[in-house]
Amino acid sequence: MNDMRDILLEQTDRLFGDTVDADAWTAADSGSLDRSLWARFEEAGLTRAALDEADGGSDLGLADILALTRLAGRHAVPGPLPETMLAGWLWRRVDGDALAGVLGFGPVRPADCFTLTPDGQGWRLSGEAARVPWGGVADRLVLSARTLEGEAMLAVAEPVETAITGGGNLANEPRDSLVFDDLPLAADRVRPWPESDRGPTLMQIGALMRAQQIAGALQRVLEMSIEYANDRVQFGRPIAKFQAVQHMLAVAAGHVAAASMAAEAAAARDVDDPHFALDVAIAKARAGEAVRPVTDAAHQVHGAMGFTHEHSLHFLTRRLWSWREEFGNERLWQREIGRVVATTGADRLWPLLTDLG
Repeated sequence: MNDMRDILLEQTDRLFGDTVDADAWTAADSGSLDRSLWARFEEAGLTRAALDEADGGSDLGLADILALTRLAGRHAVPGPLPETMLAGWLWRRVDGDALAGVLGFGPVRPADCFTLTPDGQGWRLSGEAARVPWGGVADRLVLSARTLEGEAMLAVAEPVETAITGGGNLANEPRDSLVFDDLPLAADRVRPWPESDRGPTLMQIGALMRAQQIAGALQRVLEMSIEYANDRVQFGRPIAKFQAVQHMLAVAAGHVAAASMAAEAAAARDVDDPHFALDVAIAKARAGEAVRPVTDAAHQVHGAMGFTHEHSLHFLTRRLWSWREEFGNERLWQREIGRVVATTGADRLWPLLTDLG
């Protein structure tokens, strides 16, 4: 399976390298989905990565999807490819049917929620969620919701059937607010979600997705900065020879390594493992912490050129600044880490930390 994963990642990396460039990023700045680029992803089978082979999918597990998600972050892939892959995985986890097209999931903020009420043989969905990634572009959305009794559920809804207020993030990616008011849903569009102390929440899956994207993009930004520092000559020698620049890049490299390892550890953990939630909290918190020092160093190394629209650096850094805030920023997940540590107790803290290794 490792050999197959390596082949998959190599082919996908090549595809992204061939298709995602400054022209694709500039087109995405309009806030719309590049359908021709999306068609390339569909042809490669990436949008069906989580589906069963019988449904034309690749039958990939969560770890493989997250590895692809990191590659998408490294290339700053414009479009909801990670969201589509993971929405398909979420719905498949509850034995839902194959979902086709452009997918998204939410809510993104802990305070937002949806409520399901029985309606004959089906359900009615109500509630609102702000800044849902690609919410108005997606053909279908996988949404976490609760019944009036508090039972956790997943629902599939079409955004064309709701009120949509358009918005965007710093990278001009759509971040849309959705309002559902007694939207009727068929019985097969709602499934119980196995959420518990040992199971994942949709918020955790979203945070892990963003941690992977951040890790991939940070690595690319660091590599660009090192390459530029070695090429840029000032006062008769490459600026990489100056101790201040070396120190700045070394600090950035430390942050990239820490964020990458935290994201990798969380991706390797089984979602039903009791430590999954803490791994995700650490991964998203550490990824968020790394964004500012790494992007600061990158823009300082590149100087004024890195801020120009023609240079590719800002297409990565603007996404990093946006992804940092989505599905909980580092402050939210640091509080969650603190809560877990406080409730674990002194006697069980050290075993908990060693188990994370």
